[in-house]
Amino acid sequence: MSKTRLKSITHTALLIAVTLVLRNFSFLIPFGGAGGMRIGISGFFSKLPAFIFGPAYGGIADGLIDVIAYIIKPEGGYIPLLTATAVLGGIMAGFFWKWIKTINVSLFRKIFAVIFAIIGVIGAINTIFVYFISGSGYAMFLESFGKRTVYFTLWCTIAGFAALIIFAADYLLRKNFKEVYAAEFIKMLTVLLIANITVTTLNTVILMSFTPALAKLGFAVFYIPRLIEEIVMTVIQSWGASFLLQLYSRYK
Repeated sequence: MSKTRLKSITHTALLIAVTLVLRNFSFLIPFGGAGGMRIGISGFFSKLPAFIFGPAYGGIADGLIDVIAYIIKPEGGYIPLLTATAVLGGIMAGFFWKWIKTINVSLFRKIFAVIFAIIGVIGAINTIFVYFISGSGYAMFLESFGKRTVYFTLWCTIAGFAALIIFAADYLLRKNFKEVYAAEFIKMLTVLLIANITVTTLNTVILMSFTPALAKLGFAVFYIPRLIEEIVMTVIQSWGASFLLQLYSRYK
C-alpha cells in the first residue's frame, strides 16, 4: 500500500470517527411514528472524504457512518436501502466536486445564475398556466403529460428556490463574514444540494414504503418539511465544510 493511499484511509477514518461522535449530539425529529428529520453538525465532516479524496472514499465513508451509527444507537429497524442511498450521496458529492472545483468561482456564479434563472422561470410559468390559466392551449399541452407535468413543475420551482438561497447565503457570507468565508462555498453548496436533495427524495420514498404510518400521510406532507429542513441544513453544512476544507488545504 502506497504512503498516499495509507494517508487517505487514515484521514478518512478520522473524519468518520469525528462524524460519529458529533452525531451523538444531534437529535432526530419523529414524524408519523418514524424518524423524520435529523438536526446536527455532523454533516460538517461527513462529506469531507468525498471532497478531499474522491467519490470512492466519499461513498465508503457515508456508508460506514450509516451502518456504525445504527450499531451504536439503533433508531427503528435497519433498512439497507438507506445505507445504499448514503453511499450514493457520498459518491455524488465526490464526483460533482471533482468536476466543479476546477471552475473559476466568478465564472461559476454567472453560469449558475443563468441556468437556474431559466429553470426558475420555467417553473413559475408552468405553475401559473396549470393552476391559474388552466383553459389555455399551453396549460392543456402541459396537462396532457399527466403527473409528470406536476413533478417537473415542482422540481423547477424547488431548483429556483434553492438557487435564491444559494445566492443569498453566498452574498451575506461574502459581505458580512469575510474572516470565515471560503471562496468555494457557493460551489460546495451547489454540489451538496444536488447530492443531499437526491438522497432525501429517495429516502422519503424508502421510508414511506417500509413504514405504513408514513404512507398514510401522503408523499407531499412527509416530503416537503424534510426538503425544507434539508435545504436549510445544507446551507449550514456547506459553510462549515468549505471552511474546514480550506483549513485542511492550508495544512496540507
